[in-house]
Amino acid sequence: MACRERVQPLSSDGPSRTSASLPARVIRVEDDTVVIEGRWLPMDGDHASPAPVQAVRATCLKGPHTCQEELTVLQPEGSAREAPQPRTLDYQIKQWTKWKIIAVHQGAGGSSELRISTVGLAAEKVSIDRAPRGSEVHWRLE
Repeated sequence: MACRERVQPLSSDGPSRTSASLPARVIRVEDDTVVIEGRWLPMDGDHASPAPVQAVRATCLKGPHTCQEELTVLQPEGSAREAPQPRTLDYQIKQWTKWKIIAVHQGAGGSSELRISTVGLAAEKVSIDRAPRGSEVHWRLE
């Protein structure tokens, strides 16, 4: 299968680190590897307060059935906070077809599910908090 890509080639250094240079939305599909890059934004109505901008780069490998997601919360322009530190989450792929990939991460505070459409070149993420009320937030890749 030929490589399909949307927007532009990936940089080799992961997600951009400042809000001045947000990563472009990219989904690259090859036979045994899928890479997404961009930023997660909450879908309409899923977040009560403004969510921080999260730069993301995720790589899914068909052989070991794993995805690794690198997240960086970007600080607003002129922020006095220290430089953002990336956080890495490991996912187990539950389904890999020629149409989609579904991968799950189980953490101490909750779980996340990546859903990547390899045909429509789109991605979303669902985060489920284990807190008493079990909030659920749906994100889309931009």
